[in-house]
Amino acid sequence: MNDFQYLTPLFWDQPQFRDPNVLRATLENGNAQIRRWILLRFLQYARVKETFAWFSLDDIRETLDALPRQSADRTKWIRLLEVYGTAHRG
Repeated sequence: MNDFQYLTPLFWDQPQFRDPNVLRATLENGNAQIRRWILLRFLQYARVKETFAWFSLDDIRETLDALPRQSADRTKWIRLLEVYGTAHRG
């Protein structure tokens, strides 16, 4: 079974990012705009477990303002940051 199966529905419209090696390389070497777009995609559509596997709490905190103020996603992530504090993943 593919451990990265969750990337298929997450990147339904961007098949290159279904490959974890491509995704990792883009996050490490891509420009800030594409990295932010990928993180927002995770915040909106991925499970918490997968998001924490790819991004630090600081990364998430810095990107929250890009989510709509009244969105359920924003509310969820604000609460998760309150619960998990400033710990780093990775």
